[in-house]
Amino acid sequence: MQFEIAPIRDQRSPSYVFRNIDFAKDLTFPDNSKTMPDNNSLATQSRDNSSDTSATGARWTFLTNHSHVLVLLHRNPNMILRDVAQEVGITERAVQRIIAELEDAGIIERTKVGRQNQYSIRPNQPLRHSIESHRTIADMLNLFNPND
Repeated sequence: MQFEIAPIRDQRSPSYVFRNIDFAKDLTFPDNSKTMPDNNSLATQSRDNSSDTSATGARWTFLTNHSHVLVLLHRNPNMILRDVAQEVGITERAVQRIIAELEDAGIIERTKVGRQNQYSIRPNQPLRHSIESHRTIADMLNLFNPND
């Protein structure tokens, strides 16, 4: 086996990666070439191919993932985390972390019902940022669920 040491460009400290030359000979890359793409082209490719996060095709939204999770749990307190993750567009592990943070902040409470969790929201809690702290969780949820 032959290896080469290739520098990784555009980093503050010098870094190197070992490339298996024998293995790389048999590979075809996305641009149908036989050469390994450099890190910069891979990063650009992943940015260009990133999935959209909303129905409108926008790459960012006005609400955080925390508020997305909260709105979904308000609509359906028995929703399983896998479905929450799919709806929000994040991993199930990220949803677990968000749920834990919302619990730690006293915004939601988790109750075990059989093998499932049921989530109840404490609507009188104030929003966390100083700009909106004069409003409550209920005020925010009412924007998205006006009939509640």
